Amino acid sequence: KVKFFDFGGRPLTSSMQVYPENPQNKKYSVDDYWNLIKGDYSAFEFPITFKQGDGKNLMDILETGWPNRYLISTKLKNILEEHEFTGWTTFPVKLYDKKSNEIFGFFGFSVIGKCASIDYNKSTIIEKQHAPNAPIRYYYKGKFVDLDQWDGSDFFCPEESYEIFVTQRVAKTLKENKITNLYLKDLNEVEINVDYVKK
Repeated sequence: KVKFFDFGGRPLTSSMQVYPENPQNKKYSVDDYWNLIKGDYSAFEFPITFKQGDGKNLMDILETGWPNRYLISTKLKNILEEHEFTGWTTFPVKLYDKKSNEIFGFFGFSVIGKCASIDYNKSTIIEKQHAPNAPIRYYYKGKFVDLDQWDGSDFFCPEESYEIFVTQRVAKTLKENKITNLYLKDLNEVEINVDYVKK
C-alpha cells in the first residue's frame, strides 16, 4: 500500500522565522506569494530578500510567515538532489539577520509535483469530545490521494490547495538524516474538522 505524508516546518519559538522584504519599486500581490509555493515565478525578480524576524536558531526548514512557503538549507537541498527526489525546485534568495549581516546557505523552496484535489468523501468521519460536557465535534480522518491523478512526483500539491505531500521514501530519508524543524504526518492519520472543509 502506498503511503504519503504531510510535509512542512514547525513554527517553534526558538527557530528562526524569516520574512520577505518587498522592494519599494516592486510590490508582490497575495496571489504572487501563493504562486511562489508552486513554482510560478513569473511575477518575481530574483533573488528575493528575506530578513530574520522571530527566533534565532537556524534550521534546515525555515518558516517564512506564510503557510507552506519555506526556505531550505543547503544540507536539505543536497539530500534531495543526491536521492534524486522529484517534484520540487528552488529559487535564489538573500537572507539577512536583524543586524543586516548576510546569512548564506539557504534557498527558496517550491513544489511542482501535482495530484487531484483531496476527496474527503473517501475519509472516515470520527467523533471527538474534547472535554466533559463539551459539544461533540466531527472530523475527517485520512486524506486519500487518487493514484490515477497523481503525477508520481516525490513532492506534490493537490489541485486548489497549497498543502505539501511527500512519498514514504522522502519521509524516511529526511528522518534518517535528522532534518531539523521537520513536520511529517502519515496522511492516513491526519484529522481535520469537518467544518473547516469547503463543501
